[in-house]
Amino acid sequence: MNAGAIALSLLAIAAPMVGLSALFGRPGLAIGAVLFVLVANPIASAALPLHFLPEPWGAIGASTPWAHLRARRRRNRQQSDASCPL
Repeated sequence: MNAGAIALSLLAIAAPMVGLSALFGRPGLAIGAVLFVLVANPIASAALPLHFLPEPWGAIGASTPWAHLRARRRRNRQQSDASCPL
């Protein structure tokens, strides 16, 4: 399940990167990198919970691929911990 979640998240990141590259060429890759690494990653609250972010940014960050990947991996980890007999 984790591999599928990671693959879908990477696809959700790669598709806009390919589109920006097709539209703008090489500068499109730079725009996509700035968009996903410097903007989407911090507001996806990978380090902090969503309620620690200001009001509009928490909702925006929750819709990014990084946030979906983080939430999916947390759910998978909790389910695997719950099924562990130790």
